[in-house]
Amino acid sequence: MALSTHYGVNIEWLLFGVTNKSLGDEGRVFGVHNINEIEGDLLSEFRKLKAKDQEEIIDFIRLKITRY
Repeated sequence: MALSTHYGVNIEWLLFGVTNKSLGDEGRVFGVHNINEIEGDLLSEFRKLKAKDQEEIIDFIRLKITRY
């Protein structure tokens, strides 16, 4: 609550990164995409990897995207 008050930001945004009012047509909050539960899980697991392994995952994703 102190951070919310001190910085003048909505508590929902501070805790979750989203508010009903802050979501625009693109579903973005301050330039950050709104993510679903699966994406959140993926990001959480990705952050546990070493940098080299993260790079391999990124390369794999780019490879998959180019196939579409």
